[in-house]
Amino acid sequence: MNEPQQKPSLDDTDGNCRQCGHPFDPNIVVAYDMNDFSKGGEVRCTVAGCSCFHSLDFDLKTAP
Repeated sequence: MNEPQQKPSLDDTDGNCRQCGHPFDPNIVVAYDMNDFSKGGEVRCTVAGCSCFHSLDFDLKTAP
């Protein structure tokens, strides 16, 4: 039986973005299509001048 693969965390243990090092909270979550979350989205850094972003997908599966 295969275990589901864990996706890496976007923030470190101190709550900073793993990509740019800025505080991960608050970041902006953007869905590409509010009517169809399967299209994914992104997380954007809110620090002025930082262009860091992470692609993301929304896991909308319900537990059995």
